[in-house]
Amino acid sequence: MAYTDQFKEGEESPKEMSFLEHLDELRKYIFRSVIAIGIGFLIALLNQEFIFDTIIFGPTHSDFLTYRWLCELAQKYPSLGALCFEMKEFKLIATDMDAQFMRYMSGSLIAGAIVAFPFVIYQLWTFVKPALKQKEIQSVRGMTFIITGLFFMGVLFGYFLIAPFSIAFFANFKLSPQIENYFNIESYISILTMLTLATGLVFQFPVLCYFLAKVSILTSEFLRKYRKHSVVVISVIAAAITYDVISLVLMMIPLWGLYEISIFVVRRAEKTLDK
Repeated sequence: MAYTDQFKEGEESPKEMSFLEHLDELRKYIFRSVIAIGIGFLIALLNQEFIFDTIIFGPTHSDFLTYRWLCELAQKYPSLGALCFEMKEFKLIATDMDAQFMRYMSGSLIAGAIVAFPFVIYQLWTFVKPALKQKEIQSVRGMTFIITGLFFMGVLFGYFLIAPFSIAFFANFKLSPQIENYFNIESYISILTMLTLATGLVFQFPVLCYFLAKVSILTSEFLRKYRKHSVVVISVIAAAITYDVISLVLMMIPLWGLYEISIFVVRRAEKTLDK
């Protein structure tokens, strides 16, 4: 990748950068991203009660927004009464001496990374942009906003819909009345992280398809041809992320929507290649 900054007619083109110079330039952007994540990490550390009690441990409480909203919906539409289920609250336990402290650090780091995500993507774009031609820059204008928007949409979808159903499923599941549920804090945070971050990344599917189309690897004709087959792939992806049937179905709905959007996105990318 050579830096070819846009310059006015008559000006001398800037000298191409060597591989080591590229690495040095990349190091600067990585350093800035790490600083941004570090700032987010410190903010999370200083807001321990809000980050953990309100956000991370929110789905463990019966008065969590999603549970209340589902019950209100069931009251309004009696045919959906099954949606209003009793969330059996539970206590999390720490079996290792350093478990709470380590989860405090790791949870704050994850929160900091999520907050810093837009800045990290912007830094990546700033590094790549000088190597693009003006036409290429125009074709991906607003991509930073789109990637960030899709990521946060996925995280919110996973947090408010997928995670509550999965957590409620495990909390209410009883193999035998003789067994009491005592969930480990590491297990809980691991599941919550998986359900939210994985969903945020999966929501990047249209962006991935766009760039694959730009390098002529993927076509809209291919996506349309295998539309029916995609249901199987979507089911496998949803099953890999979720833990129960309701969450699986909920996950399949946006994935199918993203697939349809990707057909449109790839078609738009093909039009720019034809010009």
